[in-house]
Amino acid sequence: MKIRRIRIMEYGHFDEKNQEYVITNPATPRPWINYLTNEDYCALVSHTGGGYSFYKDCGINRILRWSPSNFLTDRPGRYVYLKDLATGQYWSLNWQPMRRELDFYEGRHGLGYTTITTKAFGVTGEIAYFVPRKESCEIWKVKIKNDTRRKRRFSLYGFVEWLIGEYFLELRIHNITTLYNKVWWDGETKAILGKKTASWEQGNIRPFEGLVFFGSNFKVDGYECQKTAFTGRYNDISNPDGLKNEALQNSNCEGEDAVGVLQHNFGLDGLEEKEFVFILGQTKNEERVKEILNKYQDVIQVRKELDAVRKDWQTKTSLIKIETPDKDFNTLVNTWQTLDSDSRYFPYLVHCTCIPFLDRPHGNKRDSS
Repeated sequence: MKIRRIRIMEYGHFDEKNQEYVITNPATPRPWINYLTNEDYCALVSHTGGGYSFYKDCGINRILRWSPSNFLTDRPGRYVYLKDLATGQYWSLNWQPMRRELDFYEGRHGLGYTTITTKAFGVTGEIAYFVPRKESCEIWKVKIKNDTRRKRRFSLYGFVEWLIGEYFLELRIHNITTLYNKVWWDGETKAILGKKTASWEQGNIRPFEGLVFFGSNFKVDGYECQKTAFTGRYNDISNPDGLKNEALQNSNCEGEDAVGVLQHNFGLDGLEEKEFVFILGQTKNEERVKEILNKYQDVIQVRKELDAVRKDWQTKTSLIKIETPDKDFNTLVNTWQTLDSDSRYFPYLVHCTCIPFLDRPHGNKRDSS
């Protein structure tokens, strides 16, 4: 039996000028992941938006769901769905989780950010994921362009699946830990908030101190917090019932599997484009949630912060340079290995095979996940 050797360059290439690795085929052998961090908050983002997030400790402060069994499917993740309201056609801008045939796909892992650009059904969609320098959150900047010359109406949906809290307990007794989920739409912050009503430490039940949140910079026309309300029974996120229906159910969640879905209806003239912002994170109280959401309501401020994050990492990775006859080796060591060395937290994603030149946080938090 012949064993086919997989060549990484079949799926992408280095972009030396922009200090990025460009992925041109979303169906990679394994999820290829960028690790985005600001020392407190860490987001593991694959080339299709998969991966999880945690706050300070990946063992006890997980925010999003992702487990060892997911490394072949790279689900769930941070997904953006789009629906054409005239035709009823819907798809995911990430390629995952629907995996619809696209006219164009390109993922870019950069210094402190990841972008995904797709074209399908007369629309160009671009998502930029990054972790700001100071706040305990991640930001998704989403740009939608109508590539046709006719006016069109769309619904935009941002999706996450919550874990919230102790990862190791979730693996062992998911049926029990789910009972402590409480996720709801908060009209004052205009965001989805969530927490565990209790948590465990060495067998003792104690109050859960964190508050997770999922907000945006747009008017929310619908939301879901209960997973089955969005996916439908006997269904999953690859073709959720919530996208087939005219409106979401606006469900809250207590004691069940929890998600965060935010819907926004909007129109685009021919060749027009608009930008939207999703903000996901964890903090201690609702006042801090308001502060973070208010800061990133303006897309211009989001662009400035993304530029600042990029420049910070460029500075950190420019201190040492080597030169050898191998151009790719120079790029690998001068940019990506330097980035690895300077990263702060190591989420111990031992179950995921990642290409070595992506940002890999280091630290002394937990020994395994």
